[in-house]
Amino acid sequence: MSTAVISPTQTSPTSPRPFEWNDLDRRAVDTARALAVDAVGAAGHGHPAAAMSRTPAAHPLFRRLLRHDPGDPGWSNCDCSVLSCAHLVVLWDDDRISLGDDPRSAASEDVSAPFRAHGRHVRQVDWSATGRYEEDMAGLYEALSAAREETGRPSLVAPRTLIGRPWRAASPERAAVFRTHDSTGRGEDGPTHQPVEHLWALRGVPGLDVVRPADAAETAVAWRTVLERTDRPAGLCLSRRDLPVLDRSGAAGVESAEGTARGGYVLAEADGGAPQVVLIATGSEVHTALDARAVLQREGIAARVVSMPCPEWFREQSTAYREEVLPSGVRARVSVEAGSALGWYQLLGDPGIPVGLDRFGASTPYTSLHRRHGFTAERVAATARAALARAAHREAM
Repeated sequence: MSTAVISPTQTSPTSPRPFEWNDLDRRAVDTARALAVDAVGAAGHGHPAAAMSRTPAAHPLFRRLLRHDPGDPGWSNCDCSVLSCAHLVVLWDDDRISLGDDPRSAASEDVSAPFRAHGRHVRQVDWSATGRYEEDMAGLYEALSAAREETGRPSLVAPRTLIGRPWRAASPERAAVFRTHDSTGRGEDGPTHQPVEHLWALRGVPGLDVVRPADAAETAVAWRTVLERTDRPAGLCLSRRDLPVLDRSGAAGVESAEGTARGGYVLAEADGGAPQVVLIATGSEVHTALDARAVLQREGIAARVVSMPCPEWFREQSTAYREEVLPSGVRARVSVEAGSALGWYQLLGDPGIPVGLDRFGASTPYTSLHRRHGFTAERVAATARAALARAAHREAM
């Protein structure tokens, strides 16, 4: 929720024009929303959801209600839009932010009640009153116009908008939810946008498939697989970083992304085909695991990289396939995921060691953040050596 404020002129307002809303207005709103997404993408951090939610209110405000002259920004009789309080007309985005479940469960606060109690002029526009989300532009324009005409007391205009998309896993229905900010790699946005605990919390939801692909190729196969599985919902956890697409031509020794459909697969085999250690990774950390494999190979340590985009799908595979990917005879294993390591122990076994993050992140570019938290090829390689030593010690006991 946020506040935008209109500061009217000292002169009496003119009567508002009759409401008009046509295809050009809709295209202007959609274009402004797209620009908000592009701006966030160009900056490399931030979030476009608020701007996308509030654009429908900003468009009629600037186009038809505020008096201003773009050619004369110093015009003394112009209206102003400022991001501060203590002015006459306050436009409050009474949004219902929902990252899951029914949006009505997101918040129950009645923001308008204190304003009414103080005798303020309050107009509410509920864009979800019909049971589905519909942007009532005529209703919003009427409320803004009425607030502009009210000169005897401050006004609050509160359109009820929606950010988010509900989903359910309790019912055997097909649904797909896309989630971004999949790790601490979104460093500039700070700990609030770094879901350290969320991946394994979602994986713990019964009946929900959680998929975290490593690149565009895995994402395409994952999406196709989600569409083919009609009996349960799925969540795709995607990175907002510009991840490179892995070279799967064969020369790089990286296997096809088709293994994504099985939840986990051998992405890069150890030199000689007999691994001494297995590196299990998801998402953007798959690239780190591949770099660690190269470090280990140069040291003469045969390392296999397993991409594990969806542990739920992998558990459904036959015992023979799971043994083929994670041989029980290779006890030295390392998991690599920029989040909680809570659930990786079931795949690591006793000698295995996770490279994870069991504390909240920080606000800094992801490159320095990953170095600070140990998500580097050198750290993963060092952990692999420790797992090999631990496995050897267990066998000697």
